[in-house]
Amino acid sequence: MRRLPQIKKRRFNTSSVILHRAAKMVVVGESPSPETIEVDPSSIDMEVGESQDLSVTVNYDDDSSETVTSDADFETDSNSIASMDGRTVEANNEGDTEITVSYEGLEATVEVEVEESSGGSGDEEGENDE
Repeated sequence: MRRLPQIKKRRFNTSSVILHRAAKMVVVGESPSPETIEVDPSSIDMEVGESQDLSVTVNYDDDSSETVTSDADFETDSNSIASMDGRTVEANNEGDTEITVSYEGLEATVEVEVEESSGGSGDEEGENDE
């Protein structure tokens, strides 16, 4: 007679958000609905040439939350001031703009202010004027 392999028993982390969400789906037959999204940072002050990563979190109606940065959409009002490369804001030119972040019909806005680089060019005008 052939023996079947033993299956090790595992315990679930009872505080797991995923476990609670799965249990609600099984018991109630529904999944939690997204209520709000948050973007970190919510506003950015940058200098031309700098870049900044954004992180997006969705908050559900069952008080759970999860990071959804890779699934969110990012759109800038002015690519000439700040453009997006995936989740990274890149400062191109001096000015103010907004980035709209959306996920499953929810939106959040990130205010972006770009200033000229404070690094001097080393060319001081008027030094040798006589």
